Amino acid sequence: MSSPLRVRPDERLQFWLDRSKSVFHTLASRVLNVVRHPLLFSLLLGTIVRLALAPWTEQRWDSYIDRLMGAYVIGYGISPLIPEKSCACLPILNFSYPPLWLFFLVLAFRVWQLLTGFQFPPAAGALWAQGLSSGNIFQAYRSFVPGNLPLLDLMFKSPIIVSDAAIGYLIWAIAGKTKRAARVSLFGWLLNPYAITVSAVWGEFDSIAILFMLLSIYYLLQRKTVKSAFWLGMGTSTKIFPGLLLPSIILFLVINRRDQTARYLLGFATTTVAAFSSLLLFPYPIEYISRLLVGRATPNFNGTTIFSGLSWTVVLNALPSPPQIPLVLILLPLTLTFVIVPSRRHLQEEYLLVFLAASLLCIYLSYPTINVQYALWAVPMLSILAIQGKIRKSILAIFSAIPALMLYTAFNPIYFISPALIFDENNYPPASDVVQQLWNFPVELFPLLTASFTVIIIIAIWTLVKFLARGEAVPYEAPHLKT
Repeated sequence: MSSPLRVRPDERLQFWLDRSKSVFHTLASRVLNVVRHPLLFSLLLGTIVRLALAPWTEQRWDSYIDRLMGAYVIGYGISPLIPEKSCACLPILNFSYPPLWLFFLVLAFRVWQLLTGFQFPPAAGALWAQGLSSGNIFQAYRSFVPGNLPLLDLMFKSPIIVSDAAIGYLIWAIAGKTKRAARVSLFGWLLNPYAITVSAVWGEFDSIAILFMLLSIYYLLQRKTVKSAFWLGMGTSTKIFPGLLLPSIILFLVINRRDQTARYLLGFATTTVAAFSSLLLFPYPIEYISRLLVGRATPNFNGTTIFSGLSWTVVLNALPSPPQIPLVLILLPLTLTFVIVPSRRHLQEEYLLVFLAASLLCIYLSYPTINVQYALWAVPMLSILAIQGKIRKSILAIFSAIPALMLYTAFNPIYFISPALIFDENNYPPASDVVQQLWNFPVELFPLLTASFTVIIIIAIWTLVKFLARGEAVPYEAPHLKT
């Protein structure tokens, strides 16, 4: 019998040396590609700015509601959906969005509690007592300012900041990966003061839904129907607004990819149903979903429809009896029709982003309550179109500047600072005294900002509709994320 071949020690050593060298060269090449990436500096700068601000700032009411939801579930076993049915809780202190953000809040709060050893008060009512004793429910947050609050705020904001960075990358990737794309991504999004304030200062989670919406559009451009439907479903399961693009996407598919329409609808429905089914973990999920959808169709406070913020419908507040009807269900189809009719013959691949951007802008002319953070939804898409020369950069700049101006004039700037640092924003001399003297703006400013926002929306939609109506063919190439 012949003996098996044996590998000599020196050959084995040489093999592993060659293998290690190959791995090292591969890693070095990848690191070099990252270091040389044209967007690396922008992404790092935008992320560092956000991380530096995140722990020390918050939107006092919304951030309070976020941590209260964690306390409900972890500390007291209270349902965050309809808390007044679980305890002597106030109906206003409830969760009012689709489920994905809720589950992240509960998980992050639990991790924070384990890290800090936070002890809950014996009764949940202690967490909003000051709102009752002061007669101003919006001061309830002062009853729940735990130690290590900056750490909790940072944990809540981390996925939002990551989403901001990912959006900055997608703007650059979808728009063509050019130097112009990198520059607009930096100044139009990553260092945009408005975007930084909404996500890193206030901690609003709109950026997560925006990221999912952009991913859906990216995969639609890639002709990956199921992935696109999945990410649109994820966006809708985070905040409702990405789902409002579904009719426009289906119309585009019917015209261009009829055979994929059913797959898209199935993928979207499967994702959203699966996500919303997670609400079955709490009591009264069906009633909650019903309240959520009705409430979003007709925003109201204590049963009264409200017209507020940057929505042109604020003029209806002047009526003796403002209409108590779901205006968005009437106005959105009308405004979409204005976009669709002149462009219906030119809804090919190369016009998809223009068509979806115009469709998204229609929401701002249809919804009766446009909070200052809602304008953020369209900024990434407008940034991409500005890079591609389909709208003027001035439209993007004004579109961001108006809500930012309203945000910084409507709120006491000390309000943005964490209550862990400044407990009472109205009683922190001398800063509060200075603010009270300087932060007084004419009441005419806010209707003027609302009117200006409506005008810039109309200009943007008109610009995009004219582009669609002309049907000027442009070279089309689906974007690729890999460099």
